[in-house]
Amino acid sequence: MKNSFVFDVVLGDVNGVDAVMELLHRNSQYFDDPTVHLKQLEEVSSGIVTASATLHVTISVSTLCFLFPRLLRTSLSKHCPPFALGKRLLGEQLECECSITFFFDKASGRVARLQTSINWIGALFRVLGNLKEVSNVLDGALIIV
Repeated sequence: MKNSFVFDVVLGDVNGVDAVMELLHRNSQYFDDPTVHLKQLEEVSSGIVTASATLHVTISVSTLCFLFPRLLRTSLSKHCPPFALGKRLLGEQLECECSITFFFDKASGRVARLQTSINWIGALFRVLGNLKEVSNVLDGALIIV
């Protein structure tokens, strides 16, 4: 897979093929049973391809520790305490609509930049059933919404 990227490929704030590969590997460890189902590939313009997919993940203790650490802390709040939300999410399966856009280097034909988008709000809403709890889950989360 390294041969598909230019040496200084960019993904978000991460730069360099080794750093991007490490980030992708680390992210796959945060959830149980991560799977991606490709729905569509579209050439947006010359050198730019977008893949639309559905990401299926199961919330694990690692998910809570690394991405939603606030949900592991107890709270004095009577309304939607973060700890109760963490317990409620543990073991839940999320189905997230997502996309990844590949920007290709014209000279080498390799990927120079990646841009990702994951709809955490919709996935969490389907599990929790209301936006207040979704907002409480995402407050302090270490993910990009």
